[in-house]
Amino acid sequence: MDPTTWTPRRALVFARGLYHVAVCDGLHPRETAAVRAFCARARLDVALEALGAEPFDFAEAAAALDSPWLRRVFVEACRRLVQVDGQVTPTERDLLRSMAAALGLGEAVALAPLPADGVSPEELVEWIAGLAVDLVAWDEDARPAVFWDFPHPTHPLADGGSLRVEPAQALVVHRDGAVTDVLGPGEHRLTRDTLPGLAACGEWRDGTVRTRLTFVATGPQPPWRWGTTDAIPIAFGDGAPAPVRAFGRFALRIVDAGSAFARFARAGAPSPDDFRQRAGRMLSGRFGAALAALAAETGPDFSRLLADLQALSEAASARIAPGLREAGLDLRRFHVENVTTPFDVPRVTGTMRQTRSLEVVRLTPCDECLTPVPVTAKFCPKCGTARRRACACGGELPERAKFCPDCGKAV
Repeated sequence: MDPTTWTPRRALVFARGLYHVAVCDGLHPRETAAVRAFCARARLDVALEALGAEPFDFAEAAAALDSPWLRRVFVEACRRLVQVDGQVTPTERDLLRSMAAALGLGEAVALAPLPADGVSPEELVEWIAGLAVDLVAWDEDARPAVFWDFPHPTHPLADGGSLRVEPAQALVVHRDGAVTDVLGPGEHRLTRDTLPGLAACGEWRDGTVRTRLTFVATGPQPPWRWGTTDAIPIAFGDGAPAPVRAFGRFALRIVDAGSAFARFARAGAPSPDDFRQRAGRMLSGRFGAALAALAAETGPDFSRLLADLQALSEAASARIAPGLREAGLDLRRFHVENVTTPFDVPRVTGTMRQTRSLEVVRLTPCDECLTPVPVTAKFCPKCGTARRRACACGGELPERAKFCPDCGKAV
């Protein structure tokens, strides 16, 4: 029996389920022999009585049997077990129905007909041990993730088996970390024509194939937060670089499952939090490069760009998106909600949750050295040049003006 499929936890839950079915209407010696044979084949060192020490938990079974294929095998094995003693009672039928429903399987799986002459304990165990995976699918509702590794990496896959890819999913087939094939949504068959890249590797033997499979969620991801971990040194005009920090929100979608797998999941499927953090770090790094490029391009107008967060978001997004697309990611939304420089003085006009209501003192370049200076300053802190009178909005104020001609605020 494949050790990566029959881990101690899965095998124990499987054995406890078999025992639960066997005792539901009285334990028959042949049923006892079948459960003991399975434990021996799965290398489970557990007493038969211990399997029934606690009530069988369907929720625990659903968590441990973590693929649709393994759950189906479990219910089919229980169905075969009830025939080991030569008869199927109404109590056993009702239990099989309940078990199939709890594991998200239809009644047909629980009550499908079996050979009339029954099944011996040895035949039941040999049937379990000799199975090849004929159903590859991801129940994303039960196991939400961005990347999900099919949990039977070395178990043989049956030639002609079903590869079920739901909408907003992709299936990446890979070998030794290299992507061989990518399948989109649909009901596929595991054949050489469906997976030509894997077929070229010469992996098909005796009607089965072994390979690793990773599902990828390609639907829109929820908005996440991003922020600069370290200050970004930005040169304002001819002045020395000044540290700039920023934060905001972004939303991604995986549009190239193969590229995203190669970037994030080659060594194993990351958790959703790990993927979010890595994508956020990637975005923050590219934002720093975009900000430096914008500073060089806009020159004296860069300070005004920093004050217009919407314009800054759009300009930075246009420079960040191409790099993310190389990693298979589409930047659906990108917002800069706050930018901090050494000259910023936050003025809170709302609650801490109302990030967009934070206002900062506007910066304008010094007429002489182009260093960003708060518009309310009377002199440049670097070169000492006197500042022309200006409003907090950045507009220049005429001499003796009581109201700003640009924004209308009293000064």
